[in-house]
Amino acid sequence: MKPTIVIIILIVLDGFVIAVVCRIYAILQRESAYKRDVALGDDRLIYIRKMIDTLYTYNHNAEKLRKHIVELMTVDVLMAYHVITPSDRTKYDKMNCRKADKLLCKLSDMGFTPRELCVIFSLNNINSVYVKISRMNKRLKESGADSV
Repeated sequence: MKPTIVIIILIVLDGFVIAVVCRIYAILQRESAYKRDVALGDDRLIYIRKMIDTLYTYNHNAEKLRKHIVELMTVDVLMAYHVITPSDRTKYDKMNCRKADKLLCKLSDMGFTPRELCVIFSLNNINSVYVKISRMNKRLKESGADSV
């Protein structure tokens, strides 16, 4: 055989092997994403069941019901059950400040209203949300990280 034919055959085989490896990798990635989505859905379903159980258990006592609903609406619980999942790649991540303040701003950017943030972070006054967000934005501008 001529060396050019051998080289052409090797190039074609390399291309074929690369195509097969890429296809297998894509299939594995898709399966991994599917498993992750199923796990997130399961966590959210558990959270819904906790809410239903709370309503059933405490529906006769308004004060206890309110207390347990408030506990289920905290940011830690909502994140633990993947009800809210803020991005880890935002302009606030590079700032040196409290994790809760960063999270509040991320959720605000995701479209949560100040009223919702007030409930999630157990803040007593809606103005507290506006103050925290404005302070974070001021820090962001001072640090020059707002161009991210």
